[in-house]
Amino acid sequence: MTIPDYDIGRLVGGDMDSVRKAYTNFKEQEIDQVILKEGPYPYPMNKTTIVGTEKVSGRGTFSNNTNSTLVFSPGKDDGWWINRTDLGEQFPFKVSIRNVWTTARNIVLRCGNPHNYLRMVEHIIALKVGMAVDNMLISTETGDPPLFERGNLDLVEAVLKSGITETKEPAKFIT
Repeated sequence: MTIPDYDIGRLVGGDMDSVRKAYTNFKEQEIDQVILKEGPYPYPMNKTTIVGTEKVSGRGTFSNNTNSTLVFSPGKDDGWWINRTDLGEQFPFKVSIRNVWTTARNIVLRCGNPHNYLRMVEHIIALKVGMAVDNMLISTETGDPPLFERGNLDLVEAVLKSGITETKEPAKFIT
């Protein structure tokens, strides 16, 4: 896989030579794994969800002594939803810019009760675009997601193990 050449564009600040050098270094990095959809069209024409339920566990990101688990389940509603199962009277909340509570040190999503939150969601929701999964429910018993030694690879493997399937609902494309 090769990275196409793009015009760098207008530089607002800094040195153009160092930007070009950084871009060249970026393009020369080896790509060790490529996971793309087969076929002539890179994205499915219908919305997607996962086939089954998969769990991923690791030590908590902020509370290193406790174990934290994320449960990925097929999504029945449009979009990605987070369900805090330890907070019985709270509804699941949508992964949306509207539910961003703070971005001070990491992205925290929250809806309703101040305890109904999930921290460090950036590495979890990166899967939404990277894996082309449109609808999913993520359940957890804590606001502290697991931290993994291999970065997002544990999350990617859980989604791949579950399988990705197209729903009957047409996908929406924004260009």
